Amino acid sequence: IRQSDFPIVKDGVVVGFVYASMLNQLTNLPAINYIPASEVMMRAFKSLYAGDKLSVKMSDILSSDQQVFPVTNNGLLVGLLYKNQLLSHSKINN
Repeated sequence: IRQSDFPIVKDGVVVGFVYASMLNQLTNLPAINYIPASEVMMRAFKSLYAGDKLSVKMSDILSSDQQVFPVTNNGLLVGLLYKNQLLSHSKINN
């Protein structure tokens, strides 16, 4: 898997996200080397806790336009859950 979406972490806490689609739009800007991530990151996003049961969270995940969900444990980023991987895994196991 090639990572294309990037969580922005400050003091160990996820504070935003920069998605591949955002990066593609920004790469054509001459000032890309000077724009801090905090100016372009998405600040409103859903996250999951490492102990969350996916069966309980599945409807939230599926109803969201968000494709990548940060997974945290005690406020620290421990991983990323991609919606398409979850759906693929779900189809394989059914």
